[in-house]
Amino acid sequence: MSALVAGAIIAPSSASAGPSCSYPLCSTTWNASSYSALVSHDWCDGNNGPCSGSQSKWLSPNESTAGTGDWDTFRVDAGWCYKVTWYTLNQNLQYVPYWWSTYDQVGKGNLWKKVSNNELAKITSQSTSHC
Repeated sequence: MSALVAGAIIAPSSASAGPSCSYPLCSTTWNASSYSALVSHDWCDGNNGPCSGSQSKWLSPNESTAGTGDWDTFRVDAGWCYKVTWYTLNQNLQYVPYWWSTYDQVGKGNLWKKVSNNELAKITSQSTSHC
């Protein structure tokens, strides 16, 4: 099954989703920026970020976690500003935008953001300037 994101189809890969969700109902991050972005598999509330020992990986520009499991969090790097569009699935299993966020970590440390099931976080830009 594919999911439609703002006119682009995100097709699942052959990898299967984790035990807590079924694609496309998993949390997904799409790096639509010009720089790499770090994602992690498991969110822990007590850490305000990934659980200890959680698998992490870098997404290249225009790479997505769609269909590769339940990736619950992405990192806004220290000294960077990220702009993110948040999507949710509608009844037709199409992603629709519902929130636009700016995370300005210029002059601050790393910040992890949680991506819930049925959500797609699309990182639209990254900059070392305030935004």
